[in-house]
Amino acid sequence: MTKRALVIAHDHLSAAGHVGDRLAQRGYALDELLVVPAERYATPDVEPRFPAAAEYDLILSLGAPWSVNRMNEWIRAELDLLRDARRLGIPVLGICFGGQLLAASLGGLN
Repeated sequence: MTKRALVIAHDHLSAAGHVGDRLAQRGYALDELLVVPAERYATPDVEPRFPAAAEYDLILSLGAPWSVNRMNEWIRAELDLLRDARRLGIPVLGICFGGQLLAASLGGLN
């Protein structure tokens, strides 16, 4: 059975790169979700639909030029996704902005 990884790319410039390559080598099928498309880069007030955490064996949340402190609806929705993953015991790796989101989802930021 193929393991599934959700790769959350917050902008069109951030890619899974070597981490994604390594996950693929380890047998993960990568499902990429682009949160903010290129045309909304300057105004990232988008409303993406995040899948259920339970659909995945691993979640990778990538970098972005924004801060978690610039709270908006999609950041709140992603925090909920990461909290659900934690509750379900699904591993989460946060890189850069994704690390901020992970810390915030665990109560590390106000």
